Amino acid sequence: DCVLTAASNISPKHMGPQTSLPVRTNVFFTNPDGSTFNVTANSAALHSEWDDAKSYEEVKFLDLAVLKLNKPIGAERGYVELATKFNRARNVGKTITFAGYPKNTHGTKDGKMHKSSGQVRKVEGPRLFYNNLTVLGMGGAALLVDDGVNPPKCVGVHTFGGFATDSLNGGIAITTNYINMINDWVAELDEIAALRAEEQKIKEQLAQLDAEINELDKLASEHRYNLRKRN
Repeated sequence: DCVLTAASNISPKHMGPQTSLPVRTNVFFTNPDGSTFNVTANSAALHSEWDDAKSYEEVKFLDLAVLKLNKPIGAERGYVELATKFNRARNVGKTITFAGYPKNTHGTKDGKMHKSSGQVRKVEGPRLFYNNLTVLGMGGAALLVDDGVNPPKCVGVHTFGGFATDSLNGGIAITTNYINMINDWVAELDEIAALRAEEQKIKEQLAQLDAEINELDKLASEHRYNLRKRN
């Protein structure tokens, strides 16, 4: 019930007067026929420095987020495992694939998933650079590397277009530090979900008590009325 994506998908940054927009809570997945499968994100975890970042240089290592959905969907929609060990040297030259829902030339989406494959050209710190063709709207997609033996695993998240360096597109590689951060976020979101569930349970119990008290008040009023009639 947790989804890894780019922070800019749920709290977009605009490198101008307006630096952020409200967090988005509606999440949809597109089916092959173009219809949508809708869920709601009850909460989200972002890097603590995300809201204060004002430039590309500040956000380029922070653009990750985890969404906590209102129900588990992995069994129904499928999921991809995170690569627990990121090897920089081994990934250079590998085929990297991801998919997203890009905007067309008119700035609207056609509702269809688009897949893009290319090669990892270089790795700088926790960032991957690749020559995949990307379009605005594909940010937040899982970067999949296939070794030809095991099922593809997510090694990163697509976060930016080719304006950054050498006209290559790029994303954040899921290094050990990021794995630890993501696990911490998931634990925090699970704790929040548990607290909310407990809060809802208490509200339901209080509502039940209020209903019982109202029923007792009603019976007491009827009893007093009957006593007055007898007198």
